[in-house]
Amino acid sequence: MIYPTFIKRGDYIGITAPSDGVGKKIEHYEKALESLKENGFLIKETASVRNNRSPSSSATKRGKEFNQLVKDDEVKLILCASGGDFLMEMLDKVDYKAYLKNPKWFMGMSDPSTLLFTLTTKYDIATIYGHNVGTFDNPLKDRAYKTALAYMQGDLIKQESYDLYQTSFIDDNSPLAKVYYKTPNGDVDIKGRMIGGCVDALRDIVGTKYDGMKQFNTKYGDNIFFIDNFALTGEDLYHCLFLMKENDWFINTKAVLFSRTAFPNENHFKYQKALRKIFGHKMPLVLDADIGHTDPRMTLISGALAHLVVKEGTGSLEFSLE
Repeated sequence: MIYPTFIKRGDYIGITAPSDGVGKKIEHYEKALESLKENGFLIKETASVRNNRSPSSSATKRGKEFNQLVKDDEVKLILCASGGDFLMEMLDKVDYKAYLKNPKWFMGMSDPSTLLFTLTTKYDIATIYGHNVGTFDNPLKDRAYKTALAYMQGDLIKQESYDLYQTSFIDDNSPLAKVYYKTPNGDVDIKGRMIGGCVDALRDIVGTKYDGMKQFNTKYGDNIFFIDNFALTGEDLYHCLFLMKENDWFINTKAVLFSRTAFPNENHFKYQKALRKIFGHKMPLVLDADIGHTDPRMTLISGALAHLVVKEGTGSLEFSLE
């Protein structure tokens, strides 16, 4: 596994919009830039970032802007502006040879999963999942944001489950609820290589030329598969996981880490049922974990070795680069 060089104060972070632009959330975006600059980072921003469009621009232009940051030796980490729905359109515009020649950390969440997953499974380059640039509009008093900054700089601190989470993905003032990790198949204490992403996006590349899971499974052994569900229903989740299973995605999976769902819909088919139909009653399962779209969230390194421990509703996650 290729682990790019971590960034340090004074380095450039390149921000690009491989999915949506941030035009509707300029105030949040500006606060995020301010926070990053206050922590000592310099910023390079590609042309489509501030567009009020979904996607931010054409697939060709988005690919060109991403490649621009890949080839820029001053840029040490590439951070996604936002999520969205159409990143898969630009996958064939990425200069993967240039990325292999000059690997650097690529960080994002949600729709960027397709590119993150492709880089890690097909090209053996570790990536960071959990945060787009909008995450950093917080004044950084919260542990989740401080952890993200620590990981960007190579301080892979042990992450502990949070006490409370925000019940609404779209309302910053929504009520808080108690965090409780569900483990329907029993307590979890397992080590494996972390891999996964937003299931809503990953379903677009299953079985395509961007799907490197078979070679990832061939090269590496046990893995912990993380699933960030944004808005799939219980039925849709089951169909998606069934497709992944039929394409041998889970042959080395030894534990599953499942997010809280930003827009849950399991009225007729529960998420736990979908997971158990795919993974059975013996596979270690962790539901409602602090990953994905709801705040607060952990920072995940796809491709790195991880140690996951969950018991009595709380958990911890620790990464190592080997």
